[in-house]
Amino acid sequence: MGPFGRQIDLLNRLEPNSRLYQLFEKRLGISPTDYLAMAVLFRLNSLKDMSRVLTAKYRSEMRGVFGPVAADRFYNTLLIPRETTAEQMRNVDPDEWFQPNLLYRSPFTVYDGKWFFWGRCGLDRHLEFALSDIVGASDDAAARRLFEDLFEEYVGRSLVRTGAEVLNENEVRVRFGVDGGCCDYAVLDGDSVILLEVKNKALAHTVPASATVRTYRSKLKTTVFKAADQLRNTAHFVCRAIPSATVHRVTVTYGDLFVAEADHFFDEQSTEFQSDEPVFIMSVDHMDRLVEAVRLGQCSFVSFFDDFAKRRREPADRLFALSELLNHEPYRLGQPPKHVTEIYTPFLEGMMARCHA
Repeated sequence: MGPFGRQIDLLNRLEPNSRLYQLFEKRLGISPTDYLAMAVLFRLNSLKDMSRVLTAKYRSEMRGVFGPVAADRFYNTLLIPRETTAEQMRNVDPDEWFQPNLLYRSPFTVYDGKWFFWGRCGLDRHLEFALSDIVGASDDAAARRLFEDLFEEYVGRSLVRTGAEVLNENEVRVRFGVDGGCCDYAVLDGDSVILLEVKNKALAHTVPASATVRTYRSKLKTTVFKAADQLRNTAHFVCRAIPSATVHRVTVTYGDLFVAEADHFFDEQSTEFQSDEPVFIMSVDHMDRLVEAVRLGQCSFVSFFDDFAKRRREPADRLFALSELLNHEPYRLGQPPKHVTEIYTPFLEGMMARCHA
């Protein structure tokens, strides 16, 4: 629901004549709203019975609701000819086969009249990250900038739901006298300050599953590593303004970038495995879950990061990734975040009404 919710929120804030909307329409070949409606419907039905969504009858029903051109175009984004799949995978390093989402660009490969399905993981990612993947592959600087701005605004609106004091970049600069690179947001809670930098980065076929630190630094130089520099520079000024402050540094990514603890990425000079100034990486999906736990009174925003930092010092309690802590009490949720549901539900209801019209 989370990635779909963000895509819906994005389209709700775009004008049809905007560069970004037109980029989606050109790349998809149909209205991005229609594409997203079909993607949601396809996923809901495929979860119940994958064989049903592959039948001629179901495809005919989709054509009846969305029109033959839109429905056929949608299916063509899922059904990739073997030759295209082979071309896309031609330069894949052997270690990249260990990435579970490697074939997300070809959820179904067509060969000799048969469909080959590469698994639920790739299909879900293909549908849920369709719009952000289009932006990631585009050279349109204006469209990319608009997408990044809207993503940053989404994070800001989500953080406000914690009830804590939230400062944007300009407010952070003024409050702490920051000179140079500055983070996007700061959440203040007593003597603790959580600094957050938002980057539109997700797992992609260009990020290898196994590589040297130098390779990763090259691949992530303009996103994740730039964020670490901005966070650490901001932290320097925060600590100078509030010497007693506990500061946590967090990079919020758009999607499924999963690198666990990244101390060895960000602190090459450290002689210890564990950095004294760690930079945590958290996807926006996980951040939304944390915000909801805070809204429900299960924890405070800062207590989550305090808990993770404490566990890092105890080998028996240490976790592989920040997101793992969300599966522990008191952070575990029994339902999706309320604000994501409020975005997703009206869209779903409108789509279902359209199907039954």
